[in-house]
Amino acid sequence: CSWSPDGFWIATGSHDHTVKVWRVTTYSLVATFTSHTCLVMCCSWSPDGSHLATASHDETVKVWDMKTCSLVSILTSHTNWVKYIKVRNKSTKKTSQGDVLQL
Repeated sequence: CSWSPDGFWIATGSHDHTVKVWRVTTYSLVATFTSHTCLVMCCSWSPDGSHLATASHDETVKVWDMKTCSLVSILTSHTNWVKYIKVRNKSTKKTSQGDVLQL
């Protein structure tokens, strides 16, 4: 799971292939993302909280726009499970190398 930078949200990945986003102050589920096809290993927020990256055993990293709760990018160049991600700085380029995702 991963806390948003402002501390109001938490994202959780699951064996059921979903990512759920919860509002911490009300304990309420606010979004469920169902695009992965295998268990979700980890999640990482962009520094400003506007995007959430999710990584899965399906060998993809998916990037979600948190304002619209929509999928905005799928990174598919991995050849094995993606076990850990960390979103760094926001830029116009999307890459995924090793353990670090740069937006």
